[in-house]
Amino acid sequence: MDRAGLTGKRVLVAGLGGKTGVSAARLLSRLGCSLVLADNKSAEALAPVLRELEGIDFTLQAGGMPAELAAAADLILLSPG
Repeated sequence: MDRAGLTGKRVLVAGLGGKTGVSAARLLSRLGCSLVLADNKSAEALAPVLRELEGIDFTLQAGGMPAELAAAADLILLSPG
């Protein structure tokens, strides 16, 4: 049952530097969301964080967040980390 109403929604998580972004990505994945994870850091700099997300299906946008990512999202989560 999709009690949160998020199954199939395209969600942009902006900011992966802190634990909040990782935790949100895990939860949203379990809820059946299509995830796009964006951060200003390079993929190399995000390597430790990305290891924490192994097993989760997502698209990564490293090195910035083009406006079209936000425009294509059903929901945007800004990570305070």
